[in-house]
Amino acid sequence: MQVEAVKIDGDVWKLGHGLKYCSIFVSSVNLVPKPADSPAKRRIWTILGVVSLLIGIIGIPIPLLPTTPFLILAAYLFSRGSERLEHWLLNHRTLGPPIRNWRDHRAISKGAKLAAMISIALVFGLSIALNVAAWVLVLEGVVLSLVAAYLLSRPSRLTSSD
Repeated sequence: MQVEAVKIDGDVWKLGHGLKYCSIFVSSVNLVPKPADSPAKRRIWTILGVVSLLIGIIGIPIPLLPTTPFLILAAYLFSRGSERLEHWLLNHRTLGPPIRNWRDHRAISKGAKLAAMISIALVFGLSIALNVAAWVLVLEGVVLSLVAAYLLSRPSRLTSSD
């Protein structure tokens, strides 16, 4: 059956990346939110997408500010507000692959995982070096361990352009 959109729990989702067929296993279909209907809503989604994109770009040289989650959020926001900006971001030579990798496979590349693990270790090491209070170290250790476990539990599949 050829479909352009499906309705799940009252929300309409369009098929992303040129997918034309919907399997009975909805979880295996790449779903992208349908763009907002009104021009005002589309502008709001687009503005929020630009803000998220800028935060993500600022995060590239700053190790403590995550880049990829903000880029994934920007792609989602652009999918609701500006298909042109969504297309640009998804097809960007540098920014696009991690977003497509997440959107298509819920995967994180090995390089991104390695960079994240190094950042996590450096942040925790810095906290120890700065003689942070013990309760903060415990809390930080728990949170960073959970983040690390989540990142490592994701597959490392690469998109076809990687």
